Amino acid sequence: MGVKVSVIVPAYNSEQYIQVCIDSILKSTLEDMEIILVDDGSTDRTAQICDSYAEQYNNIHVIHQENKGQNAARLAGTLAANGDYIGFVDSDDWIEPKMYEELWQQAYRQNADMVCCGCIYEKAKHQEIKYNVLHEGVYDREAILQEILPKVISFGSNYTKDRVIEPHLVDKLFKKELIQQELICVNQCIYWGEDVLITFKCIIKTNLMVILNSTPYHYRIHQESIFRSQDKRAISSYPLLLNELLALCNKNDICTKQVQWYGVTAARDMLRIGLNVTNRKFWQFPYRDFEKEQRIVLYGAGDVGCCYYEQLRISGYFTEVIWTDSNAEKLNRDRCVCKTDEAFKKEYNKVVIAVEKESIAMEIKQQLVEKFIPLEKIYWKEPDCISDTFTFCVR
Repeated sequence: MGVKVSVIVPAYNSEQYIQVCIDSILKSTLEDMEIILVDDGSTDRTAQICDSYAEQYNNIHVIHQENKGQNAARLAGTLAANGDYIGFVDSDDWIEPKMYEELWQQAYRQNADMVCCGCIYEKAKHQEIKYNVLHEGVYDREAILQEILPKVISFGSNYTKDRVIEPHLVDKLFKKELIQQELICVNQCIYWGEDVLITFKCIIKTNLMVILNSTPYHYRIHQESIFRSQDKRAISSYPLLLNELLALCNKNDICTKQVQWYGVTAARDMLRIGLNVTNRKFWQFPYRDFEKEQRIVLYGAGDVGCCYYEQLRISGYFTEVIWTDSNAEKLNRDRCVCKTDEAFKKEYNKVVIAVEKESIAMEIKQQLVEKFIPLEKIYWKEPDCISDTFTFCVR
């Protein structure tokens, strides 16, 4: 038998962590395994560390390329792989010795397209174990369609807790032909949430999947990984991710509502990271009460209004958002807030009052009615305050 598993490690400026990562893979109990390190244009000592390991171990190979992003690094490693199955380990993480032996044994016995395990989120002061919600076992095509696909992206209001499996690539083993095809086809301009898209596309084409309840993968969450998610490329590529997910769902007639909900809740968390507001209140815009591609007037530029506006600006849910406030001249928020008289000269479908207290909302509503704004066009609902303050990490 040739190479059973090729483990791909994409690395960019990982000198602080990569030795722990590589050493953990070298301790693997699985025989006939190769490790492919892909240096994605690092500017620190990452490249030298990778080359040093390749000189010491015959089963370690190194690819050097200019900085193209994690997707491109994974693809380069996969194209060079000799294994029947492919696994991924991020360069700042580590694994338990038996991880790939356990995953490969299940893949080989069942001829599975994918094998999924759980992971442990390694935070600064504590661990958070992420089991798969589904029971351990073998899932054929019918079970995948009924039990996994409808909930793999999101299900309910909390997309990080209600999905049935974690949409990472790192806690899975894939048949090479399956993952290689999806990495080739994925838009290389997507730098945020790409794991969700690739995992979803792979599951759509999977005929047999094995779920394990073990948690042999250690997923490190640290400040550098949070900073990566603030990159302008990551934030600007969010619409590309959502569009590809929606197109995929429409083509396969599946999960459209889940993807839409993922889109708005992911936008929430991306904003909390990008705007550095992880420890303040966050108000979720009530997307479900509105149809897409409308023109709305957003009335209110306080905390709720700012939160609503930033979500709408990035999500592109509406055709136009006209932001106004009675104190527009004083606020001067990058000149995005216009005077009320100017706002209502434009065409609009709804006026959304963005304040927290009902008494203030009713006062504004009365003022708008006195300005001859039709009552049926005025909307206020007590804002949904997202009070959890977890640190969200996107890779």
